Amino acid sequence: MNITLLIVDDVEINRTVLSESLWREGLDCYLAENGQEALDIVRDHPIDLVLMDKQMPIMNGFDATRLIRLIKPDLPIIGISADISEHDQQLAVECGMNELLLKPINLRHLIKRVSQLLGVEDSALSTQSASYPESDGSGNGVLNTAKALSYFGGQLDLYHHALEQFRHCRDLQDLIVQFTELNATKDDLSFSSEVLFQRWLRLSKLVHRLRGVTAMIGAQNLNLLLERLHQHVCDYELPQDNYLAHWHDNLVQTQSAIELQLGC
Repeated sequence: MNITLLIVDDVEINRTVLSESLWREGLDCYLAENGQEALDIVRDHPIDLVLMDKQMPIMNGFDATRLIRLIKPDLPIIGISADISEHDQQLAVECGMNELLLKPINLRHLIKRVSQLLGVEDSALSTQSASYPESDGSGNGVLNTAKALSYFGGQLDLYHHALEQFRHCRDLQDLIVQFTELNATKDDLSFSSEVLFQRWLRLSKLVHRLRGVTAMIGAQNLNLLLERLHQHVCDYELPQDNYLAHWHDNLVQTQSAIELQLGC
């Protein structure tokens, strides 16, 4: 059965992992980095289902879904996001998403939902993840590989590819730069409120991207630090207890654990 999905996500690691995982399940995938690209692809190509990230540059997932509904009112659209509030759930319903799922997404669960929305048998799609046991979420240490593999359908080579991409992720250093810049200027009255707001916004979007990626690869200590930073940024505050020192130490530990996992 030939089924084509459109994956819309502005983070390269997310697109790579999801598309490769679904391709191994027998699904064809188009990729888009933002809502405008998604809209263009839906107009020009036969798409059976869309996986739509919530937060993206140029056009976000909610706006893109509204426009897609005007031309393809019955096209199944699953929203995906690293964080989901009650307001997000309401927006997902209002814009026409079939549902909104939290990232990272368990591959088996995603295959089941795709099958249900397209009205096909689960077995017609799933060839790999069905034989992989669900993770119970347990596991300790810097890198929880057992939990992470449930997001990759147990495909170790794909997981290792994601780890390799994460090792060289520019966002990891950008977090330090943006945090330091904002911490030095957030109380400086010589900066306009608009300039400061844009800096808060950039940091918020960066934290959002990294939360999803760190959760996906099982970098649980970094993910906890990002969850904490997210809560502060939502209140236009920054943690002041040597946060960057904690971030640096945990980043070094995580990179070492990744190198050990990859056999570097």
